[in-house]
Amino acid sequence: MTEPALDAIDFPNSFLTFNRLDQNIARIQLDARCQYAPRKDAPAREYFLITPCKSERMYVREDLWQDPNHDYRGFYSETEHMTLKIYPSADRDRRYAQLNSQRFVAMKLDIRRASRSRRLGTDSEIREAVIAGEKLVARHKIIDEATGGWAVLEYPVKTISVHPSETRWQVDTGPVGVPEFGARVGLDVERLRVAYVAYNRFEHVEFLVRCPTPIAVDGRTVAATSHYSRVEKFRGDWGEMLAVDGE
Repeated sequence: MTEPALDAIDFPNSFLTFNRLDQNIARIQLDARCQYAPRKDAPAREYFLITPCKSERMYVREDLWQDPNHDYRGFYSETEHMTLKIYPSADRDRRYAQLNSQRFVAMKLDIRRASRSRRLGTDSEIREAVIAGEKLVARHKIIDEATGGWAVLEYPVKTISVHPSETRWQVDTGPVGVPEFGARVGLDVERLRVAYVAYNRFEHVEFLVRCPTPIAVDGRTVAATSHYSRVEKFRGDWGEMLAVDGE
C-alpha cells in the first residue's frame, strides 16, 4: 500500500499574477518549482518558473506583436525575480534580476494543490499509472558534489516512456529550473537556468540546459542561438512520482 502524499502542486491551476509599476496586470501559469541552497550550510530559497509567452504591444488595435520578437519567461519568488528575454540571436538575449519591489506594485504566487494524490512506490506502479493515463507530478532532490548545494525540483511529468514488456520507465520532460551552483551572483535567482530533465531512476539525473550554442557552417561559427545543448549530471538524493487529480 502506498503512503498518501497530499501536497503535490496542481500546476495547470497555479499562477503568478503581477501588477507592474506601469499598471499592467498579467497572470501567467507556473511550469515548475525549484527550491535550492547554493551550499550545504546556506539557507534555501523557493522559486517558480513561469510558462513562456511572446513579446507584444499592449492594448493597441492592431500590430500586437513586437518585431523583432523574443520569448519572455522567468523565475519568481516572494521577494525577487529574474526576467529572461530570448531572441533568435544569443547576443541579444537579456537576463534582468531584481527585487520584486523594484518592478511591481503587487505580486502574488497562487500555488494550488491537487485535491487528491498518491505516491507511486514501485516501478510497476509508475508503469501502470502511465498506461492508465494518469496525470503525474515528480518531486526529487539533487546534490551538487562540488559545493554541497542541493535542489528540490517539482514539476508535471509531461513526457514519460515505459518499456512494452519490462518494468522500466524513463522521464524526458520540461522545462524545469536547475541552479548553476558555483556561480557568483548578486541575487540567488540569477543562478537558475532553464533546462529539460531526463532520468530512469532518481539516483542519477541529467539535465539539458539552455545556453548560447554556436551555429557552424562549413566548420566555421557564423552565429549563436540559445538552445538546449549543455548536459549537466547530478546525483539524486531521493525522489518520488505522484499520481494526481485536480479539482
